[in-house]
Amino acid sequence: SGRVVVVTGAAGGIGGRYVASLTAAGALVVAADVAPLAERGTELAEKATAAGPGRAVFVTADITSDDDWAATVDTARREFGRIDALVN
Repeated sequence: SGRVVVVTGAAGGIGGRYVASLTAAGALVVAADVAPLAERGTELAEKATAAGPGRAVFVTADITSDDDWAATVDTARREFGRIDALVN
């Protein structure tokens, strides 16, 4: 509870389950995935937040891009102040 976690590949499959499980445990999650999956990722983050008690935000990111990865880290710092863990 209260940990800040970045989850990549978060819009589907295993990544999506991590987002749901972590927010259910009270984590603050930055969910990241590629642009074609942005709508699904955003919906997943909204549902996970609504189910609580944690919170999730979605960012569009291709983690093979240095700029996208930097933006993901910046989002975690801006939204939650730090990063405690990474699920990749």
